[in-house]
Amino acid sequence: MARARVLADTHILYALYKKHHWLMRGATFSSLHLEKQTAALLAGVDESVFKGIEDAITADRFAFMSAFLADFYNVDVLDGERVSDQVIQASWNVALGASAKGALDCVQAWLTDFRADLPRIDVPTLIIHGDADRTLPIDATAIPLAKSIAGARLDVVPGGPHGLIWTHAAEVNSALLAFLR
Repeated sequence: MARARVLADTHILYALYKKHHWLMRGATFSSLHLEKQTAALLAGVDESVFKGIEDAITADRFAFMSAFLADFYNVDVLDGERVSDQVIQASWNVALGASAKGALDCVQAWLTDFRADLPRIDVPTLIIHGDADRTLPIDATAIPLAKSIAGARLDVVPGGPHGLIWTHAAEVNSALLAFLR
């Protein structure tokens, strides 16, 4: 299990370092950002949701982040079993290390629409997504993403929350290794 955790953590660090770059050694890691609800994307999120997030961050970003991370890790289901209080606290510490302005501006960045870029992806693509993701539900993100990239492979992790790289590291690593072989 320790080896699986290191591989998952390395992937997170790489993703943070490279930010929005698409390629990692021939494999593609990608996600659809939350998008405003439009006629073209009926499964989108109503704009009032984003306003509510901005209001919550403005009112008390510390409390907002606690609630956000509870859903990020599905703490009500996985706490103590797949995620510890210390992991949640470490995530909270990192999140609150961002400036208040950065945390607020992040919400509008989620609205960036990358759909026009998807047809240009021409490398093997693996999408790993948890079926219990409350942050970016699979039906509104990973499933349409997989349909938008030619030849994409969608690997669904049963019970996986948004933070599945931590909570389901063994499953994520198994999917990555199978994809890279």
